[in-house]
Amino acid sequence: MGNGTKVQKQVEAELKQRIDLWLAEAQKSSGGRTLGYQDGRDGVTVGLLRKPGLERWDEFTCLNSLRDVEPTVGLILADGGLDESYAPSPATAPDGGRP
Repeated sequence: MGNGTKVQKQVEAELKQRIDLWLAEAQKSSGGRTLGYQDGRDGVTVGLLRKPGLERWDEFTCLNSLRDVEPTVGLILADGGLDESYAPSPATAPDGGRP
């Protein structure tokens, strides 16, 4: 079994586990519940996703920013000497270097 197949089977197993958890959550009340990303203003929709915090994360904890899931990038800016003082030479000055 190739590495890609192992990863595929692992992802499928994790997805099935999440679906089973969501179904169990939806059926907690008689007649079922309406599930959404977050608690609804309608008083009926129950939020599945939880914002990360100091408490233990579970299957329903979801990061809410790409800053939280993307790796940090070391950004180096080269200003090409723009921070040095600029004194135009007579040949490049707009008035030809005349006083």
